[in-house]
Amino acid sequence: MFNEISANILKNKKPNAIKSKLIRMIKTYGDVKKHNEKTSAKRKDWMWYEKMNNIFGICKNISPSFITNKNTNIEEEKSLNSEFKLSKKLKKK
Repeated sequence: MFNEISANILKNKKPNAIKSKLIRMIKTYGDVKKHNEKTSAKRKDWMWYEKMNNIFGICKNISPSFITNKNTNIEEEKSLNSEFKLSKKLKKK
């Protein structure tokens, strides 16, 4: 992927430089996001934060708003929570 970016988009940059820059940007994004989530901390601004947040900020695959089911098509969150609590109780016995 980085070879293609180097060859087609950023022709004056080497693939390793592009990869390193992206890694640093992701780390900075994580640091700024973590800092800004603290209630008592003064908000940090970063020129790429909004764009990075649009890419990495919302991950529906990690925290879906609903789960489909063969029988009902959609399982509501309440149903999932009660099933999870029930399975934990059964495991404890």
